[in-house]
Amino acid sequence: MDGIKFINSKDIQNYLREIDYKLSSEQILFLILNNHFLTVDERIAALRELKETAPNDKLVSITNNFFEELVGIRLYDFIERYLDNLNRQIAFLKEEDKRFCYKLYGLSDSCKYELIGSFQNYENSHNRIEEESDCYNYVKMKKIPFEDAFDREYFRQKYMELPYAEAYIDKSLVLMDCFANDTNSKPQDHYTDCMYITIPLPFKKGDIVRFRASPWIEMTDKEKKSEYSVFHSYAPTEDSLHKYQGTDRSDMYYCGYRPKKHGVKLHEYNFFCFDIEYADSAELKGHNKRLKALSDVLKEKCKEHQA
Repeated sequence: MDGIKFINSKDIQNYLREIDYKLSSEQILFLILNNHFLTVDERIAALRELKETAPNDKLVSITNNFFEELVGIRLYDFIERYLDNLNRQIAFLKEEDKRFCYKLYGLSDSCKYELIGSFQNYENSHNRIEEESDCYNYVKMKKIPFEDAFDREYFRQKYMELPYAEAYIDKSLVLMDCFANDTNSKPQDHYTDCMYITIPLPFKKGDIVRFRASPWIEMTDKEKKSEYSVFHSYAPTEDSLHKYQGTDRSDMYYCGYRPKKHGVKLHEYNFFCFDIEYADSAELKGHNKRLKALSDVLKEKCKEHQA
């Protein structure tokens, strides 16, 4: 199975192919679960294909006792548990229950959520998405307890304790992503938080890189849409990765300098490192332009050190 295709960065893809790097089935599993450019159906199909083509080995990347229930689990069992949990979340999203209501938000080009309306059930809200297909490319759907729909502050403070569901759906009614918090399922992130995975990166200190956000993130988060930084290192250190494994996803981030209004700041925990690619300095605008000078300085220092 060609797992490299599940990496969102063409630059990382090309690099791994150039060095003839062979991904393990565990690395492929990790990439599939974290690829936010895949639709839900595509993710399910990819996991099924992996199960059909890979040996049923024990996962060696899960060693943190914080996730004791998954230590020593085999690949097939891991996939089935994930799929079972995902199906439960989708079922909860669609299940009709008079105690819940649905809210739809269209994702506009102005990077803002625009409330489309509130609905009694999934079918009605789904039909409305089809009616709004000419206005929005993506729609965010929320299923929340009916009584909490009128107390926004209470819901904001207690939402992790309340049963709710959230989904992103495109204008063709394709389910792009789904998350549910109910008594019968666990957050999907639980599965990737527990894995310690590293993959070679082509970037060197001083390279200007760009983060690739999924379309529905780009449209709702201006900062992530134009996220540039000067690559510093694969962060944090190897020792820190094991120390923090399973608590803050530190093995999935890179260390880079990000521009601020005045100067730049080194961020140890930036964005998902397998979603970054080289950025052309000509595309930098506004305060991002100062990254060019910083890039030149860091590269020059690297040359002096090597000399």
